[in-house]
Amino acid sequence: RLQGYVQVYNMHGLSFRYTTSGDVREKLKAALMAGGNYIEAVSHIYVVNSSKLFSMIWNVVRGFISPWTASKITVSCEELPQELLAELGGSEQADQLRILLR
Repeated sequence: RLQGYVQVYNMHGLSFRYTTSGDVREKLKAALMAGGNYIEAVSHIYVVNSSKLFSMIWNVVRGFISPWTASKITVSCEELPQELLAELGGSEQADQLRILLR
């Protein structure tokens, strides 16, 4: 069972230019480097609907952060990766999330 909270970031419709902008970079840096309290309170972070290029860049970046932190982040080109569906534990929760991601 999940302990902590789950964050889902929907990248649908975001261009590569936007996702690599300074603002986004600073937000990601703050989220990933905020210290033990933040990352321990987060059960998992899902980045969904990412571009293939963003996913490839993530595969490089994950090598520069701690394995524990990297294990808590899933970047997927899918709307709802199977791992997230399994965590939700039911079709009702998945349907609610699909509505939010539109």
